[in-house]
Amino acid sequence: MKHLQILAFNPWKTKVQDVSWGVGYTDDKLYDIIQQVREDYPMHCTTFFFENDMIKTYKPLHRDQTYI
Repeated sequence: MKHLQILAFNPWKTKVQDVSWGVGYTDDKLYDIIQQVREDYPMHCTTFFFENDMIKTYKPLHRDQTYI
């Protein structure tokens, strides 16, 4: 099993906290893990740190905006 460190960073300076955790995965489940993290944290920048020193960052899927 391979290991992955995930960082969900909130770039909007709101009260929503940044989150980081580690997870074990197999190659056939990697896409499912990435998709689930992006669905769970749609307003966060998500960065994935792989064991082989590869880093992949995704922009937020969306941000709720309030207009005055």
